[in-house]
Amino acid sequence: MITITQHERNEWSRLAQDAYRTGHNAYGHRFSAAAACWPERVSCAAYDRHQAIYRAWLLTGWRDVPELSDFPLN
Repeated sequence: MITITQHERNEWSRLAQDAYRTGHNAYGHRFSAAAACWPERVSCAAYDRHQAIYRAWLLTGWRDVPELSDFPLN
């Protein structure tokens, strides 16, 4: 298990806002929910899946973001 910090929640929220703004609504839904509704501690696998998408978005925008279908919720 890993503890999610407020900073990570803020960054996921920022990704969600950009996703909605640019028409990537599925990512917006996923990351908005993770930022607002996830418990304080989550599995390392779930955290890593979200961080992989976040890192790709942070580095290259939406160009190299993996498909959500490759990153199931559970």
